[in-house]
Amino acid sequence: MDRAYEIPFETEGIGYGESLRLLKGALRFGIQPMLESVADMLDELGRPDGRFRVVQIAGTNGKTSTARYVAAILAGEGLSTALYTSPELVSYTERMEVGGTPVPEPSFARGIAAAAEAGRRVNARRAAAGRASL
Repeated sequence: MDRAYEIPFETEGIGYGESLRLLKGALRFGIQPMLESVADMLDELGRPDGRFRVVQIAGTNGKTSTARYVAAILAGEGLSTALYTSPELVSYTERMEVGGTPVPEPSFARGIAAAAEAGRRVNARRAAAGRASL
């Protein structure tokens, strides 16, 4: 755990605006990723989810507040924290924080580019096998 992660393939260099267009274009169609699709993309990305410990918070109300409390407690104990919340006020990157600071737009764009490339690769493999795409 807590091993440095590197995207296992080259990604297209895109800017923040293009990354938002890609993300919102996918969301516009009401895409509801299935667990199988998410697992396939994580495999393609080299399982970044296995590189860190996670606290997941679920429920109807109070998730953001609880997540911020947990992050503050963990940071107070000297642990590095990252946080995903919603919605944003100004920039989509406000949803993602590392160490209490929003993720920089270029880092966000790189992550979206990696996810898009992983999706393209998974879909190409599925098409070659005669299976439906993501």
